Amino acid sequence: MERFKNPDELVKEKAYYDIAEFDKFLASEDEDRYRILWEILYYCGLRIGEARGLQWKDINWDNKTLWINKQVQSLDNYSSSYYVCNLKTASSNRILTMCDALYDDLKKYYDEVSKFKNFSDDFFIFGNDKGLTPLTYKQAQRRKGEIALKAGIKEIRLHDFRHSCASFLVNNGAPVTMVSKYLGHSNSSETLNTYSHLFNTTSSEVINIINRARNTVEN
Repeated sequence: MERFKNPDELVKEKAYYDIAEFDKFLASEDEDRYRILWEILYYCGLRIGEARGLQWKDINWDNKTLWINKQVQSLDNYSSSYYVCNLKTASSNRILTMCDALYDDLKKYYDEVSKFKNFSDDFFIFGNDKGLTPLTYKQAQRRKGEIALKAGIKEIRLHDFRHSCASFLVNNGAPVTMVSKYLGHSNSSETLNTYSHLFNTTSSEVINIINRARNTVEN
């Protein structure tokens, strides 16, 4: 059972990186594995458990897509013990097309790691021991803090990369239905409830439309 959600509860502002901040963050990352993790979290809006669960076999290189079909969870945020389980909801199972920057970096990284002895497409993309076990939450959390400090920008939570993706999409004109499907929400109402404050930032455009329409009528 999910925790009860008050429909009248005020939506809290969520921290996020705009594209300039993300570029600055990414420029400070010099390890390929983590660089691609940040790109996947930011450009694809994955939950950290979904990213940790990605295996090389989940990539369709011809179609440039990622298949999000499972997640990795830890017994606690600081444990190396993990288990693979189903996604949060049925709608979380989705196929996402990669942007060019992510695809190019991921393909380059694959060409490198696939040369390792006994490499298998069953290995985790963000894995330890050459991919046999998934990256731990603690590793990702610690690295994120180090890179934010190095870049000289604010630190956000791992989950806030998902919010950053939503912000990026909304502020670049993506309709709520597309954002909902991209993030794997069960319906558009969940997207609106979670990110209503982002859609409100586009209200000036609505006013501009009204003003232009009124000016046309009056003139």
